[in-house]
Amino acid sequence: MQALTNILAEGVSTVQVESRVELARWSAGNALLVGGLISAVGLYAVWWMYRREARGNLSKLMRSTLATCRVAVLVLLGVIGLEPILVKYDHRRLDAQTLVLVDESASMSLSDHYRDTDEAKRVMNAIGMIPEAGAQRESIGRQLLSPDGVAMLKKLADKNDVKLFTFSDALKFQEMIPRVESHATNAQDESAASPVSSTSPISREFPAGIGANGSATDVGIAIRGALDAAAGAPIAGVVVLTDGGFNHGEAPGIVARLLSQRQLPVFAVGIGDPAEPVNARVTHVSAPRSAFKNDPFSITVRVEASNSTEENLKVELFEAIDGGQREGLNLA
Repeated sequence: MQALTNILAEGVSTVQVESRVELARWSAGNALLVGGLISAVGLYAVWWMYRREARGNLSKLMRSTLATCRVAVLVLLGVIGLEPILVKYDHRRLDAQTLVLVDESASMSLSDHYRDTDEAKRVMNAIGMIPEAGAQRESIGRQLLSPDGVAMLKKLADKNDVKLFTFSDALKFQEMIPRVESHATNAQDESAASPVSSTSPISREFPAGIGANGSATDVGIAIRGALDAAAGAPIAGVVVLTDGGFNHGEAPGIVARLLSQRQLPVFAVGIGDPAEPVNARVTHVSAPRSAFKNDPFSITVRVEASNSTEENLKVELFEAIDGGQREGLNLA
């Protein structure tokens, strides 16, 4: 998590004004070579005329004056040919935006027990102890974003503006979280100029408005919509919190090519147990076709399970009475 926030913490606003003289023509490439040859020919002509005038009645002072004037004319023509211009540059480095997409599909309501020890430790580092009933995926997402937990949103907002979205089969914009560092600096500047104190946004609570009631998981439409919502602003990176189920829309390869073409880093925060789920099914039930009231009888049930370790499966037996159901027996 620390590495993620460091990579995305790159947006710093700076403004610098620079003025300098540049040459519009004859200052590079073949033009510079041609200009140099013309200058050499002109200087040779000045030297030749200076030597020729020595055979006449002109004094050395007059010849030197004429040579100086000719060189000055050559220099002036050269400056005119180079076309010097005064250029003013405004250097602006815009704050980048970090796009955070949180999955709110129905699968995020599932709970996982994390049978793998390493995966269980990873989850416990983020949310604490895993409940006996399992860690709900939506709850893990809230813990990652909440300021009382890992506070990922708050860490990302230390350097960049953060745009928070939720998605399932469509994208929903939640809120824009301004860069804390820039606002803290502005607050310090204002407090230095005025005795009136203001509340620093560093202590601001970052909401995690996510649910788990979406009908599908369409990562493609979420990423494309978030990129469009950036409205041309620099994007530091895209963070996607999801259980990884691409079950609607574009294939993962198409989304990956889109991000690669735009040279945007994407950081996927996987939520949920990556281990194969335990699948159990009742394959056979054997019971008497009829029995006398209050007489004991036996029922044989065969259950098959895959991806199961040394764990117990709970079997519930129900009795139908007058069209309803009543729990009759629990077997472990």
